[in-house]
Amino acid sequence: MRRITATIASIVSLIVAGVIVVAQPAGAEDYPPLATTSSSCMDVVVIGAQGSGQTYNENRGLGPEVWHGLNYYVGHMAGYDVGYFAIPYPSADVWVLATKSTRKVFWESIDSGVTETLKYLEARISRCPDEHYVLAGYSQGAMVMHRTIQLLATGKASKQLNAAVSRVDGVLAIADGDRAKNQGGISYDTAPLDGAGIWWVSGTGGKYKPGAIVPDVPAWPATRFHSVCHDDDVVCDPNLFRVDYGLAVHTEVYRADGESAAFVASAATAIAQQSKQLQPTITSLTLPAAIAGTSYSAQLVAAGGTEPYRWTQVSGLLPSGLSLAESGLISGVSSDPGSGTFDVELRDAQGVIDRATIQIVVSEAVVGEINISLSGAGCKLPGNSNGTYKGYAFAVSINNTSSIPVTIQSTSITLNGVSLGDTALVDLVPPVPEVDPNPFVLAPNGVAAGALLTGNASNSQNGTLTITYTINGGTPISVSTPVSSLPPIENASCTAFTAAGKEKLALLTGIPL
Repeated sequence: MRRITATIASIVSLIVAGVIVVAQPAGAEDYPPLATTSSSCMDVVVIGAQGSGQTYNENRGLGPEVWHGLNYYVGHMAGYDVGYFAIPYPSADVWVLATKSTRKVFWESIDSGVTETLKYLEARISRCPDEHYVLAGYSQGAMVMHRTIQLLATGKASKQLNAAVSRVDGVLAIADGDRAKNQGGISYDTAPLDGAGIWWVSGTGGKYKPGAIVPDVPAWPATRFHSVCHDDDVVCDPNLFRVDYGLAVHTEVYRADGESAAFVASAATAIAQQSKQLQPTITSLTLPAAIAGTSYSAQLVAAGGTEPYRWTQVSGLLPSGLSLAESGLISGVSSDPGSGTFDVELRDAQGVIDRATIQIVVSEAVVGEINISLSGAGCKLPGNSNGTYKGYAFAVSINNTSSIPVTIQSTSITLNGVSLGDTALVDLVPPVPEVDPNPFVLAPNGVAAGALLTGNASNSQNGTLTITYTINGGTPISVSTPVSSLPPIENASCTAFTAAGKEKLALLTGIPL
């Protein structure tokens, strides 16, 4: 570590002469929304603090550096409600550090920022029990957020705030004057890990130093702290012999067009990933259909947050005969065709909540049989076929002997265990062949005979072909059959289809016979 013995006044005298004020970038998008203490609750609020001397007409009170990080964070949080709030604090100019008599103004400015951040958190947390937060600051603002998280994670704030520290997804500290030697957390940019910010250096910060380095406790691990510092930055990695250069670094490189912009973006992206991991999200928004009079079972699924999960139905109606267990299992027997739409709530072990609206359709019971027959005969489609299907064409027949339409959904098709991708049914009976969607509907007492197309091929030309499908969203059914050699479809030795059938398939593949 480079040892700096200069007084703070000698450094500030150089800084004051070269302070650069950065204007808001042209065309900055008007997002995310401002989240005041009375605004509606959100998934995440980014709480920002600008740097020394920056004003509230710069990037909505955040300054260009924090605003750059905010934009990257929001860009990786699609589907989440994200707001921001700029902490109203003096953000005192650095010139007050030049003399001993005015130095306390700077310390009081930081204290004010910490107090205002805690007040804002107190107001939001009491109203929004599921809301998460990101703390972000630049220069003096980074010190505000560094000290705020120290108070929260070490139990030195209010009881309510201390208990909510796990809801702080991350801290983005840009050019942090409180950066300490080997402080922990995750570091970005070129400053050495054994360097330190100006307020840790002997003779500069006096007694006004942070009470801890980077907190690391079970409720708030140090990996949530992200520090961005460029080598020789006059605030976070000062070098007495390069003060002019360090000033330029500090005031220029962290902006959206600066040399270290990519490091700020990387840190913000990492915090966004952390936010997603900490926010439980219901992923099973579509459930299989039930069949009247048949036993039904479907498990609700979520990702992120902290297990175990607890599920409850908060509104709406499940289909009659079905019920939701706290484990998320929906089960029972419904006797009445129709549908049920209901809202479920997921609460994780930390008390964080997600909600979703789900519908279950109950189909009429199938009276009769639905048979899918695969002969195992087929053709390898040409690699230059048009459209999605460039794998195989297998001869198939489907017979619906029931008195109701049935929806057949192919869930997978494999050859020797290797997936063949998407599937589609081609009915070769009509004069002009048509590719039916997957799932497809077969009329009562209907018969479909034609080709089952696959999106991909495998390295094997023979083996075991297995198709797995559902009827009216019921229990998956698998049918397997041996497959022999699969020559190209235009080859005369492909006998799986008649000449007329191959001609119709050629219309779809674009390969003339």
